[in-house]
Formats: sequence, structure tokens, C-alpha cells
Amino acid sequence: MDVAVVIDEVKRRISGRLPRDVIFDEIVEENKQDIIDAIVEKVSFAMEQAILGAQSILKSQSDDYINGLRLSGDLTIEIDESVKYLEEGYDRHPMLENFLTGPKSKIAKDGSVYSVIPIGKREGDNTEKAMGNQVKSVLTRGVGKGASIGKLQDIVERMTNTINGTVNTQSKEPTGFAVASSKQDSSSSWVHPGFEGVNQLYYINTLLKQEMIEVVSVIIEEAVNNRG
Repeated sequence: MDVAVVIDEVKRRISGRLPRDVIFDEIVEENKQDIIDAIVEKVSFAMEQAILGAQSILKSQSDDYINGLRLSGDLTIEIDESVKYLEEGYDRHPMLENFLTGPKSKIAKDGSVYSVIPIGKREGDNTEKAMGNQVKSVLTRGVGKGASIGKLQDIVERMTNTINGTVNTQSKEPTGFAVASSKQDSSSSWVHPGFEGVNQLYYINTLLKQEMIEVVSVIIEEAVNNRG
């Protein structure tokens, strides 16, 4: 849903409540900046929630998820196919074979194959500069077509200046090691239980759509009332 679609939906919803002498498009043009600012704020908040949600659920994999986020040309928050599995989840699956055929696998004296696997992640006290920097990185990737009321790139540039704060990051240092071996049963050893996924973008985008329509409706109705 781009800005033009938001405006069209607002027009459909509230035109019947406006005085007959009010020209909807004129009201929109007169309040264009307020409309853009309001949409910027809503999209910024939605993107911030997507980033916080990923950090809360994924922990050490959150960077991969966040690096895959982008804002589409229709103001929808999307994620790259390469990391879509983090959003949608994946099934239970064996991992032993991959460990034993990887570049770090070795052959033991008895001929068995083994690999030493780092496990666990120690939480660090590192702090990234500002969430605004992360949001800016996300929002400026893959920016699509411009909207009829202010170019999308202008919206993105404004958006990156609206978010402040710091976020904690995880260190990559493992807390221990374990040995994967060809002597183990692949059906019971080193089996990943699966992951339900973050599963947040549908809900974030649905709420974002509703909030953009609502805030633009309020701006236009208030503008009409202020005309007297």
C-alpha cells in the first residue's frame, strides 16, 4: 500500500462525511507535509518493531534477519528470500551429516569421522550506536517506485531521522564445544527441533496499513473542521 493508495482508501471512507463544498484533493494537497510526516512516523515505528522483534526472538541470528529486511515501494516491510526461513520457520531436521561432511570434519584413528562444534553464545555488553542507524540501513535498501504524494526516497530520508535509542548486541564467542561423530545415530543425535519462525511481518504490515489510514483520516478531517 503506497501513499497514493492510502489517500484513495481514506477518500473512500470519509468522503461521505465531508461537507459538499469540500474538495478532497485540495485538502490533501494543502496538508501534504503533515500527511507525509505522519506516514513517516508510522512506518518508522513499524520497522523499529520488526527489528526489536527479531532481536528478542532470534538473538544471535537477528543480524541476518535485520539485514534481510527492506521497505518495498508500496510501504510494506518485506524480507529477502535468503533469510525468509527465519520469518516463516522450518521443520525438525537432522544435522549430523552436514557436520561430518563440512570443511572442519576430521578422520579419527579408528577411521570414524568427527567434527568439533562450537555451542552456545555468550551475551556481550556491546552497544550499537543507535537504532536509527540500523533502521536507515534497512530502509534504504531496495527502495522502489515513488508515491504520488512525495517521493518514497524523501519519505525514507525523513524516516531515518525519527528513531533514536540504543540496542544491545550479542557477542559471537561460544560458551563450549561438542563433538559430532559418525559413531552417533543421526536419527537421535544432532537433530534440530525446528523453529516456528518470527512470524511478525504479516501482523506488523496489517497494523501499519490500518494506522496509516487512520492517521491520514484524522489529519484530513481536522483540516476540514479548521476551515470553519
